[in-house]
Amino acid sequence: MTKKESQAERVKRVKAFLKTRPGVPLHFGDIRHATGVPKSQVDYQGSLSADPEIERSEEMFPASGKMRTFWAYTGKPGPLRDLKAPSNKFSKWVPWNDRDELLFDEDDIHAGIYMLACFTDEDPSPKRMKATTEKVPRQVVYIGMSKNLNNRPLTAHNRPDRYREIYDDPDLEALYVCILPVNSISDPDRSLFYHLIRLLEVQVQFRYLDLYRTPPILHYKAQRGK
Repeated sequence: MTKKESQAERVKRVKAFLKTRPGVPLHFGDIRHATGVPKSQVDYQGSLSADPEIERSEEMFPASGKMRTFWAYTGKPGPLRDLKAPSNKFSKWVPWNDRDELLFDEDDIHAGIYMLACFTDEDPSPKRMKATTEKVPRQVVYIGMSKNLNNRPLTAHNRPDRYREIYDDPDLEALYVCILPVNSISDPDRSLFYHLIRLLEVQVQFRYLDLYRTPPILHYKAQRGK
């Protein structure tokens, strides 16, 4: 049977998170997302406000005209959060025309990296092609990153237009997509994760170059006039 967490333990957990972002005012939503502790289960006005290392501030929220409360750790900085991708495995390959299968719920949209690939009848079935940051199939035609995977590539992307120019596939029937989610776009550390995602994108691009001695065919944009 799981031991029920006490109020003091929840406050301690919230403070431990605030300590990783010293001097940064964070709203209830940021704290709840990072710690999993609902606002109603933490004595913000009592125990947390009484802590001499925690500073409470208020700011007008322009959209609603209401005051929002923020909390910041003002004591000695704690250790930085250990940022890393949750996995090195991409999702399954999904036909481009069915990419909405990979869409996230609106309250859990993620940032991350993705790949586009062209699988013809002569290639192995994409269902059997498992992609990782180390195992990058030769059929990959583009490797990219996105701050919002629901927007790019899962809603729109400019590379399929270029793809049509190169491949005889006007209906994009051989074009597939897979994604590697890294962090929620509502994560308080999303600005730090952005640099991790950029690093992952470059690492996978270099891995493809190392394996096949050429970048993916859609890596470069088409030159004007061509």
